[in-house]
Amino acid sequence: YSETPLPDEVTGRLKGYFSVWRDVHGLSDHAWADLVRSDSIDVLIDLSGHTTGSRLRAFSLRAAPVQISWLGYPNTTGLPQMDYRLADELTDPSGIADRYYSEKLLRLSCGTWCFRARDGTPPVSPRIIGRRPEIVFGSFNSVHKFNRPLIRLWARVLNSVPGSVFLLKAGALNDHGVRKFYRDMFIDEGIPGERIIFADYSRSMSEHLSNYGGVDVALDSFPYAGTTTTFEALYMGVPVVTKRGQTHASRVGASILSRLGRQEWIADSDDEYVAIAAALASDSAGLASVRKVLRAELEGSVLMDKNKFCAEFSRVIRSTWTEWCSR
Repeated sequence: YSETPLPDEVTGRLKGYFSVWRDVHGLSDHAWADLVRSDSIDVLIDLSGHTTGSRLRAFSLRAAPVQISWLGYPNTTGLPQMDYRLADELTDPSGIADRYYSEKLLRLSCGTWCFRARDGTPPVSPRIIGRRPEIVFGSFNSVHKFNRPLIRLWARVLNSVPGSVFLLKAGALNDHGVRKFYRDMFIDEGIPGERIIFADYSRSMSEHLSNYGGVDVALDSFPYAGTTTTFEALYMGVPVVTKRGQTHASRVGASILSRLGRQEWIADSDDEYVAIAAALASDSAGLASVRKVLRAELEGSVLMDKNKFCAEFSRVIRSTWTEWCSR
């Protein structure tokens, strides 16, 4: 059931994978729920949560016997009619995270996500040593994930590596007023404005990803960690430093890096975060080595094992229907 108001080439590609595709944008919630029922859907999966285009009101009408939340929203829906939520043991530890959800948590053994590189992804580029000798930290996360404590933490990282600079890239940063707002936040933390640089708008995904060629170490956001941005940085050969928190949104990076076998880049405190980033920055040979092997490590990990993920996903979804039938 496609809620997108602006279909594009990605919509067209996805549409070809389905035996039935419903364009439901603009349909009322009651009509949408009636359509789902008339289609005799057994298991209905929500990918939006409390975001734009949400259909949670239709889920509250019990559109299908089994209803599951997954992927697009990093928290509980709060709906008693939403039966399950897909997660994993690292994002939502058993006995600890369950109390935060109205849904029953179903933990995928291979992790909550499966990454596939976008078509046209450029090859990993070697670090450019001549044009930019200083260490470049970077974050391509949305500015919606930025906050004052995070800027203060990033400023500590910059202060720990004299001469380093920070490259920021996000859609909102194409606006010069937004750039000034965040540069001023760094200045307030004692970082000279010239050490904060911004990447310009990219006309294609290939061009966007090629910007990682100018980044030595990626710094994850907190408490809302990156997901796609983390995968893309790793795939482009750039190590990512993340801070593990107490909720799903702040444990995504830890889940990804743990399954990659790079637990050494996971911090449990601000001090550890700064220390890990500074240690990476001080090891030029290590950074060059990581850049050469990181894509192959990711491709060989469970994070990109689509067959294993699909088998586990199918097993878990089947178990929810079996449980409903038994009741």
